[in-house]
Amino acid sequence: MKMSNVKWQMGIAFILALLIVNACQEPKKKITIDGEAFTLEEGRLAPKETRKVSVADAQNTPTKASQNPLEVEMSWEEQQLTLRAQILDDLENTILKESFLQEMYIRHVAKLSRDTVYIDIGFDLHGNDCGAFDCYSTDVSFSIILKGSFQFPQTLPFKEDEYGCVQEETHISGIFKLEDSSINHVKYVSTEHKRTLVLFRDNSLHYGLAYYFNGIDPERVDVENLDKLLLRLEEPDENELYPYQSFALRTNSYEWFTKKGSL
Repeated sequence: MKMSNVKWQMGIAFILALLIVNACQEPKKKITIDGEAFTLEEGRLAPKETRKVSVADAQNTPTKASQNPLEVEMSWEEQQLTLRAQILDDLENTILKESFLQEMYIRHVAKLSRDTVYIDIGFDLHGNDCGAFDCYSTDVSFSIILKGSFQFPQTLPFKEDEYGCVQEETHISGIFKLEDSSINHVKYVSTEHKRTLVLFRDNSLHYGLAYYFNGIDPERVDVENLDKLLLRLEEPDENELYPYQSFALRTNSYEWFTKKGSL
């Protein structure tokens, strides 16, 4: 009888041992909260597992700077150069992008329709001032046929329209003749209307891409010594002869020419 009790007790102990072993071998349940892994133990959350991040993972993780280069800390001038490069990259016509008119193309002053380039310059800065918009504009427009490459013609029909806060709007048309040119500038003259149009490839040499002289002797407009002429025209007795300029072709802020801009 005593032996039977001992065997019975040994059997119960063996069964309990098996249950304990099975319980220890049972995998822990895991749950995920907001991308973090947790282990469920006895109805509570165990400390979260530590995720090891490799150098490669860190390098491949996108950052604000990699998403938008303008969010990287840079100077205002660097931001403008970045914007300019983006605008130029979005333009389609390779001939214009590589021509004298590249900067005017970026600033939407030169526009292409089929095989013709239409140039419309709004001269809204009259006289030597701080560069703020005037309340009236003198628009000079002309067109040039675009062939295998861009070239300025010897003669150029043009129109001039002045409107805004003026006593009377004026509209004239005439013919420009190419009087002087180089890789960096062109000078067109209308002797009939006593007009002189000077265009520059970029504004690295002068503060502005276009100057429009009204009423001044074309012989006085020496492109090579333009800065000296402008200084003389700042004098009170000649200030009315100061050339017109265009805000669009003078500003260094390229935000105006993005899709969100207003020019």
